[in-house]
Amino acid sequence: MSVKSDKPKKFNSNNDDFNILEKTKAIKEILKSDVFDCHNSVALYGDWGSGKSSVILTLIEEFKKDKKDKDEDNIITIKFDAWKYEKEGSLAYALLEHIIYELEKNDNKVIKYEIKAIKDNVLKSGKIVLKSVNVNYGFFGLSFENNNKDVDCGDIDNLTNGIKKISEILFNENNKRLIVFIDELDRCEPKNILDLISSLKAIFNASNENDYYNIIYFVAIDKDAVSKALKKRYGEIMKSEEYLEKIFNISFSMPKHFELKNFIKQYESFNDENAEKLARFFEYIKFTNPRHIKKVLNKYDCLDKLKTSNGTESVPGLREELQIGMTADAGVFRSKESLEKQLKLIDELLKRYKNIRIDDKSNTYNTDLQEALELGHMLEFSKFIVYGALIREESRGGHYREDFPTRDDEKFLKHTYAYMDKYYNIETEWGDVVITKFEPKERSY
Repeated sequence: MSVKSDKPKKFNSNNDDFNILEKTKAIKEILKSDVFDCHNSVALYGDWGSGKSSVILTLIEEFKKDKKDKDEDNIITIKFDAWKYEKEGSLAYALLEHIIYELEKNDNKVIKYEIKAIKDNVLKSGKIVLKSVNVNYGFFGLSFENNNKDVDCGDIDNLTNGIKKISEILFNENNKRLIVFIDELDRCEPKNILDLISSLKAIFNASNENDYYNIIYFVAIDKDAVSKALKKRYGEIMKSEEYLEKIFNISFSMPKHFELKNFIKQYESFNDENAEKLARFFEYIKFTNPRHIKKVLNKYDCLDKLKTSNGTESVPGLREELQIGMTADAGVFRSKESLEKQLKLIDELLKRYKNIRIDDKSNTYNTDLQEALELGHMLEFSKFIVYGALIREESRGGHYREDFPTRDDEKFLKHTYAYMDKYYNIETEWGDVVITKFEPKERSY
């Protein structure tokens, strides 16, 4: 299969279907320039699926490359995925906390030490102020009203001074510049978008109080999503452009058009001629969002490959082997040995799956094709399940590791985010769990 991943990728000359590589390089140079001696907030506008996350990934990788190849280490980058913190009550506080924790891990020992020295005081003030802010939208601007009597001017001053101190620490270490990339606002609930963006203003304002302007906030935003949220809350009173201009000093936009034909030709099912015809059709019906197109082409390519397959493996036979293995070695009771055994089996079945046979070649009521498609999904999801169970070295709920029989909240009170590439390799990362009304408790029965 030639299914294309939805995971953001770094742009290069071979995959620049969005015509964005040169623009990304220009943005990078601007971020390094003196333009930001008096500005600290940047917006990257683009529709959902237009490649904003890939631009951010490319920028981060380019700065890392400069550090490695050119020994340019005056730029520090931090990425903040907003949707992971959406339900924490204050995106601004979550952002402040994330910045401090990431700086604590910096290679520079002076920065690491001095951040640790101010960490507790800054986070304490931030928690009091940022989690007590009520965002009030007026017709003529934005204001932040505090309804918590426990907050006083001293707390606000402490927060502002704390952020100034972070800037000062960076400045004193060869005038380091911190670029905070804020992504994934598109994935947040529409009703929360305004509150999330506006809560960032509290951090921006505090940063504006310092003398250095060496912390830049680079935010990826779907302007259409903001417009819909504003319309839902205020009708036609406030336009998205007017609203966003009050928050962001500088903005860039993703291109509206890209090389659609070349994008389609990435798929083996399309040659030059039919890729051009399909590109014209998509343009005619105004179906040009890259992510939407990728989803459609992935489905078509997958079905086309399955329907024309003439291998020697039977779908029922592979499915039965998967069922027996998952029951025996990846049930509720697992161990490293059993999970590794099942992982090896799944990898073998995935290779054999490429050699399946579909006898029914019809286009209607094709249950053979449906079962083959379902088997592919089962194999992929089984690998996610087994791999996730293998790296979670604890027992929790329906996941009982015989070699790790106790729960370990310190290491594993986390969500697991997993990504699979076209070679079925899995990458994972951990996400914080937001504790709400019911705290997790050990099952002692």
